[in-house]
Amino acid sequence: MKGMFDTFTSSGESQKAEFALKRNGYTRDQFERLIAGDFLGLVRELADLPLEFVGWLAANLSFLRLVYDGKAEIVRIERLSPAVSRKSSPSTETYTIRLGGPKTTDQIVKGLKKEGFWVNDLITQKNFPLQPHDPEDVEIEIIDPGKSFTEEEGLRLLAEAGLKRPTHEHALRFAEQFGKRTTGKKPFIIFLHEPWRDPYGDRRVIYVRRRPAYRELSLDYAVVRWDDDCVLAGVRPRKQTSES
Repeated sequence: MKGMFDTFTSSGESQKAEFALKRNGYTRDQFERLIAGDFLGLVRELADLPLEFVGWLAANLSFLRLVYDGKAEIVRIERLSPAVSRKSSPSTETYTIRLGGPKTTDQIVKGLKKEGFWVNDLITQKNFPLQPHDPEDVEIEIIDPGKSFTEEEGLRLLAEAGLKRPTHEHALRFAEQFGKRTTGKKPFIIFLHEPWRDPYGDRRVIYVRRRPAYRELSLDYAVVRWDDDCVLAGVRPRKQTSES
């Protein structure tokens, strides 16, 4: 019969598990509860759930009920279905912006600087070109994931919210039309457009900083994990008419 830590490949990995328990303040009694019954199996099932569902559970722990019997063993767990998690959608803000027109990126940047914005010097017509086209009104939705996120996770969150990935034009037009007016508890709006490669080959995306005391149009590296003080911008698809 295998020992408790036989699945680990080295004594170092066994020690990591031991240190993790100590670091999180487990008492001997709590450790006995941890290894009793099917608890660790349920933890494994939880770890295998989609990341966004686990994040929702973490934010709504009152809905996850673990029921113990007299021996401190779990005898029942009321699981939530993915359908329930979809009902708790991230909070949103909606802005209607106008794309198109004759303005270039350089002209937009010049106007923002006049309004007191700090703008990254790499945001230029050469690096983020705007081509003239017919005006078009689109809806930008800002969603708050309520947690930190990577580029991959952010794109998945946009898709789950029914939103399209923005382009750099969406980011620039948003900054031009709402950059001075938008405010929020979370100051950084991340636009996960197709990243632009800077002179060093790093992938960069545009973000808007909307603190009233300091407004900024700048670039961040697409490889980072954005903190909980960041929100995501997506594009609401147009509703198809019956004639289309």
